[in-house]
Amino acid sequence: LGCTDEAVGHYQALLRLNPGDNQGVRFILVPKLIQLGHDEAATKILDQYGDSPMAAPLYSRALLAFRAEGDTPAARASLRWARQA
Repeated sequence: LGCTDEAVGHYQALLRLNPGDNQGVRFILVPKLIQLGHDEAATKILDQYGDSPMAAPLYSRALLAFRAEGDTPAARASLRWARQA
């Protein structure tokens, strides 16, 4: 417990070893990156794997939008999209 930085390093290594990510490591990694304030790295991973209909990446995108833009129409649209997942 409390080794988030170390865990992030391991998850990043897993993505390098398995870029297809059939294990779904990105769904664990992105929230950890956001938790640590690494929003650009989280966005890069979300963009790398494209749009996903799953709730986890959609909520991550919504959170990133609110953190970057504040309470804007675009951020609210991201949240609505996530809620529909």
